[in-house]
Amino acid sequence: MIFSPTPQISDLGRTLECIKPYLTSIDANSLISGCLCNSFTLPILWPSISTTGIPSNGVKLLDRKKLCMEIKEDLFRPILTTKGRKTGKQHSVMLRAVNYKGRIYFSRHKPDGDWFKNALINYKVKIEYNNFIFLGKAKLVTDEELSKKISQLKYPGEEKAKEKRVTIEVTLNST
Repeated sequence: MIFSPTPQISDLGRTLECIKPYLTSIDANSLISGCLCNSFTLPILWPSISTTGIPSNGVKLLDRKKLCMEIKEDLFRPILTTKGRKTGKQHSVMLRAVNYKGRIYFSRHKPDGDWFKNALINYKVKIEYNNFIFLGKAKLVTDEELSKKISQLKYPGEEKAKEKRVTIEVTLNST
């Protein structure tokens, strides 16, 4: 799940103060930069914030359809971040990705890349695209026909589209 709150700049400080109790497991820097990704719907005290920072008429839940950014491109170049299988540190790499039937796919010629091995061991991944952060769960694609389709979409009109590839599917978190 991802959302991008759209309060007036002058109200951003008050908004952050109002939702501070909810920020325990959230990257506040992402919120301040205008985007936030999390695996649950965050109650937002917007637009019902009084000048004292106390909600005037209760908590409102985000409307995902109105406030969410979704990846609309079929082929795009995001940054994929995985957790290192040996070090536990974040490992980020810009890759060509395919958006197909609501899932995001990354592929390689061989399963020897660190990002690929990391995603298989630590399935929670982060995708950064257009200044938004998406959290998701990665898994190996075992359907050879699907892997072929992803290669065709990833490399349209190129010889690489005919090569056998290993593919990871990322399902983005939602509420």
